[in-house]
Amino acid sequence: MRYRLYTYDIWGNKKDGYEVNDAFASDITVDIAPDDQEETIIKKLRAEMPVQQRRRRQSKDFRIEGGDTPECFIWITHKRVPFCELRPEKEVAK
Repeated sequence: MRYRLYTYDIWGNKKDGYEVNDAFASDITVDIAPDDQEETIIKKLRAEMPVQQRRRRQSKDFRIEGGDTPECFIWITHKRVPFCELRPEKEVAK
């Protein structure tokens, strides 16, 4: 299934916590199989990131929240801060 990456506008701080103020669709899409493990999803996402972002962020610092079924949003945090989400793309009937 194909997912589109949505980036966040974040409000908050380490002391008080973080809140997603808004989400923005990007041009990045990622193909995720229903049986892909968390580390595989993170590797696929990192492979699509611009090189400068990929260098600053290590795979071990990402965590996936949600995504219990392939149709769910997949929320991703980086060092416990909301980072982005992957939303399933609607398939267009041909």
